[in-house]
Amino acid sequence: MLVGVLGGTFNPVHNGHLAVAQQVCDKLELDKLLLVPTYATTVKNSKSILPPDERLKMLYMALEDCRRIKNIDKIQISQVDINRNRATYTYDTLIDLHKEYADAKFYFLLGEDIANDLKSWKNAEKLDKLAKFIIVSRRNIKNTESQYRVLQIESLPISSNMIRERVANGMQIDNLVPKSVSDYIKKMNFWKEKA
Repeated sequence: MLVGVLGGTFNPVHNGHLAVAQQVCDKLELDKLLLVPTYATTVKNSKSILPPDERLKMLYMALEDCRRIKNIDKIQISQVDINRNRATYTYDTLIDLHKEYADAKFYFLLGEDIANDLKSWKNAEKLDKLAKFIIVSRRNIKNTESQYRVLQIESLPISSNMIRERVANGMQIDNLVPKSVSDYIKKMNFWKEKA
C-alpha cells in the first residue's frame, strides 16, 4: 500500500491544501493520503494557532464538503500527532504510522520552503528509512539532493496566514476555504484580532 503523509497545522485548512492532496494522490498513484494535523508546532509562532480540536473539526468539515472531488475518497485524517498531546516531530509521527500501517510504503510530503531544513530535524539520519521524502513544488526546480524526489504541481496561491489576515481585516474567504470551514470560522469569530 502506498501512503502519502501531509502534515501541518492546518490553521485553517484551505483549498490549496486540498488541491495539493488531490494532485499528489494522482501523480504518485497513492492508495491513501493522510492529512496529519499537529497537536502543537515546534517551529511556528503559536499565538494565532487554534486548539487542535478546532483545527481537526475544520479538517473533517472540509473533507465532507469536498466528497465529490476527484481522489477525495483516498484522503483521510490521521490524529496520530494530536493524540500525543504535545509537540511532536516527524520521526515520531512516522514511527507511529509504521505501527498502524505495517505493510505501507510512505511518502512524506514537504514544501520546498522547509526541504532545506530536513537535515536539522530530529533523527534526520533515520528519516529516509521510514519514508521517501517528496518535495512538492509549484516551480520547476532542479533536484540537488538525490534522495529527494521533486513533484511539480499546480497549486493555488493560498496560505493559512493569508486567510487569518483576511479574517482579521474583515475580508471574504469564501473562495479560499470550503464553505463549511468559512461558515465555522465566522460563527466562532476566529482571528478577529490581527493575526
